[in-house]
Amino acid sequence: MRVAVASMQDEHLDHPDESPLRVLVIEDDPDLRPTIADLLSLEGFSVDTAAHGAAALAALTASSELPDVILLDWLMPVMSGGELLDALEKDARLGAIPVVVLSGARGLARLSCERAQVVRTLSKPFAIEPMIDALREAGGRRR
Repeated sequence: MRVAVASMQDEHLDHPDESPLRVLVIEDDPDLRPTIADLLSLEGFSVDTAAHGAAALAALTASSELPDVILLDWLMPVMSGGELLDALEKDARLGAIPVVVLSGARGLARLSCERAQVVRTLSKPFAIEPMIDALREAGGRRR
């Protein structure tokens, strides 16, 4: 992990005008949410978190500064990933944020074809590198 952190620091020095990608991690698992946030921070992302879709929607609606990409768990209490996507699609500003779906639910691969905001779906358990690649790809689309 130190090598990845050092390379990100070196890359940032080569491009000092570039701000880090802003990611909103929406995950109901209280152990997984901070773990993902810490890993992404070590990789140079700017990370905010929310415990469920309703908390994320409230934060997004109130914020003047939106994330570049959302990492969204699909199955959550209070407001699921699908319900959050429905709400985001009703607001042009929020509907433009690309989404990477992360879930243990089966049959989500077709989501990236059905929902314009969904750039990629990743299954739990997940590998770190594909998640980081998906977030960079999705975040690059917004910039």
